[in-house]
Amino acid sequence: MPLAGPGAPNIGITGFTDFNDGGESRRSDDTWQLIDMLSFSKGRHFFKGGFEFRRIHLDVLNNPANTRGDFSFSNAEWSGLEGFPATGNNFANFLLGLSRQKARRPGDHSSFLRASEYAGFFQDDFKVTSKLTINYGVRYQLYIPPKETRDHISALVVNPFPGHFGEGGIYVCQDPQKCAAVNPSLPNLRLGITLNDLNLSRVPQFVLAGREVPRSLVEVEKHDFGPRVGIAYRLFPNTVIRTGYGIFFDTVPASYFQDSVENLPWIREDQQSLSADQFGPPPAEAFLGFLLDDPPIGSFTPGPNTYEPGFRNGYMQHWNFGVQRQVSNSLVAELAYAGSKGTKLNRRENLNTREPRSARAVLAPGLHTQMRRLLPFAVHDNQLIVLDNWFTTSSNAFSNYHALLGRLEKRYSNGLTFLNSFTWSKTISDAQPFSGGDNDTGNRIQDIFNKRADKGLAANDHRYRLVSSFIWDLPFGRGRRWASGAGGVLNHLIGGWQTNGIVTFQSGFPITVRRSGDPLGVGTNEAVRPDLVCNPNIPQGEKTLSRFFRQECFVATTDRFGSAGRSTVQGPWVKGFDLGILKQFAIHEQWRLNFRTELFNAFNHPNWNQPGRDLGGSNFGEVTGAGGPRIIQFGLQLLW
Repeated sequence: MPLAGPGAPNIGITGFTDFNDGGESRRSDDTWQLIDMLSFSKGRHFFKGGFEFRRIHLDVLNNPANTRGDFSFSNAEWSGLEGFPATGNNFANFLLGLSRQKARRPGDHSSFLRASEYAGFFQDDFKVTSKLTINYGVRYQLYIPPKETRDHISALVVNPFPGHFGEGGIYVCQDPQKCAAVNPSLPNLRLGITLNDLNLSRVPQFVLAGREVPRSLVEVEKHDFGPRVGIAYRLFPNTVIRTGYGIFFDTVPASYFQDSVENLPWIREDQQSLSADQFGPPPAEAFLGFLLDDPPIGSFTPGPNTYEPGFRNGYMQHWNFGVQRQVSNSLVAELAYAGSKGTKLNRRENLNTREPRSARAVLAPGLHTQMRRLLPFAVHDNQLIVLDNWFTTSSNAFSNYHALLGRLEKRYSNGLTFLNSFTWSKTISDAQPFSGGDNDTGNRIQDIFNKRADKGLAANDHRYRLVSSFIWDLPFGRGRRWASGAGGVLNHLIGGWQTNGIVTFQSGFPITVRRSGDPLGVGTNEAVRPDLVCNPNIPQGEKTLSRFFRQECFVATTDRFGSAGRSTVQGPWVKGFDLGILKQFAIHEQWRLNFRTELFNAFNHPNWNQPGRDLGGSNFGEVTGAGGPRIIQFGLQLLW
């Protein structure tokens, strides 16, 4: 595998379209599965039992575009007039070759992962009386996390992790005064710090699979038992009460381990975050390009993405209580409550941020920017490595969900069936999922020492949701309620018509407002939030495309993390009307011709896209697009 494939690097210029030559990738994802179950009844019991075995092979042959370099141009100050803000231009930075951040990842990005999972369950449906049924059981799960066939898995470990910013940076130095005296203008790789200057017990260590840690990085969990119980009781002849509880364990996809494969010593990731200097003249490292084509370890600043060796399997607890009543022979109503709680859920954390620039900061403002990082260095095989951003997948997030659900269903009779369902719910979490949307934190924790501040509405929270679907065979023509005796031309005109549709009303997903770029110099782009000084949400009827929420409620801070939480703005509602009309023609006794018309977004209602959420961005608080317009399609079907 070459260090870098042929082609151009990735170029990103804020306000302009990115361009690159792309990469190469081939993926083979195979799962072998063996399942067997046995069921039998005895008296008032109905027993089920079974087992499952899965073997997972994930092979990825990868040569991504960022092996050639990844350059971000978004620091307009460097091409402006000194002392006059907003006079620069990001495209001018590109022409000058001055990037805000640059990175490359030459090396072997391929992986060959193998994982196994064993599971078994036992369940009993116990009919206690003619009115009461109890369902109980348990599932056991044994997951063997992925191994890489060549043991190309590594991670970073630091113990103990700093307790605050004052315990990072120069805290790793045996002589803090020497580290504090490093000239702030020196490039990161020329600080004059050696292993002999550091307390190595406080410096992160690269650990390799099968050497310092297990081949899968994590220990195998052997006690994942998930009990379940359900109860159904017929209170009245037409009324049933149901309740249940269960624990369900999660196993993360094998692809999550890909981050731990693409690390030292097989990947020579060189990352230079230059935003700490964006208010001054550009440092020498900001210029386009790299000094060495084949950099040896210790000659670059990696920004690794790892998988926490202490990772644990997440689990969900689900519970519910509901009442169902048969109102008539064809009409059923239900009212229910459902809840869940997620524990040890996965999240992405940047463990190597900087303290915001401030005269009141714990660390002196004049420190070299590398010494302001929590963990400025790492060690691999007795070699000192200057460390950039360090993202890891950990298992310390949580979620909870509570919902009131209603359902009114009419089973098909007299040519009509419909299903109406309503949900009033609230979902809270303290992290975005590994693969989340663009309305949340983007897998960024604002303050690594105040994770509680990231507790808020989850990215998938929608408070209200109403969905109504129906199918109606119109009561006209032969065999129908009206004109049942019609024949010939009249029956062809008025008979055989059907209409159907789905109507959806859903409140908008919450939006997390953040600040554009890295204004506090913490080292991670779009990681900080502004202050929140008033309620940003405007009544639904008063919102406009240029003022979807009150932009003035968000105020930029100059030297600290902002007070705004996650998910403070409610996004656009979704209103959908999908309709269909079908006409059936009886050509012959065994021949039918169906003609249908389907209208998606039938009334051409605009469902607005999410407004701009980056304070400091050009479209902050503005909606610049919408979902799909009305689509009409026709179909013709011959049945015989």
